[in-house]
Amino acid sequence: MTNVKKLINKEVNELTRMLETLKAKIEQIPLLYPYIDKSEGIEKAEIKKLIALCEGYFSDDLSVFTERVERLAKRRVEGNLLLKSNGRFSLDNNTREFTSGHKIEIFVEDKKHDDYGWQFGRVEHSEEFSGYYFFNESGIEHHKLTTGMKAAIRES
Repeated sequence: MTNVKKLINKEVNELTRMLETLKAKIEQIPLLYPYIDKSEGIEKAEIKKLIALCEGYFSDDLSVFTERVERLAKRRVEGNLLLKSNGRFSLDNNTREFTSGHKIEIFVEDKKHDDYGWQFGRVEHSEEFSGYYFFNESGIEHHKLTTGMKAAIRES
């Protein structure tokens, strides 16, 4: 393991611990419901807002963020894409087939592309791409999956 990877793992582990503490705190906020009836004015509005934030989209967004951070610490398997007879892709050194929603990383080899290098995303399917394609999380550009394309997955 390289020094940079050790540093990344250290930071991911520290951030994960912090996020777990934050999640535990967020889960305690709904216990403030009884105080709504005991408050008035701006205090009532603030406590309602705080509870709504912790029960709503923020909590969901935090879960997605936590999952993405934790994913960086998982073991990475790199290979080349191989098109199977059933139309699905896998890595040439791994039998797991990719279907829509499967998280993968691809290497964009064309230096002229704004997204040159490794990109994080998922497999999706569309007639626009005549089958499976890489949905780039960075939003720069999506790519048709092809045999031989350098890719990687993170194992659980």
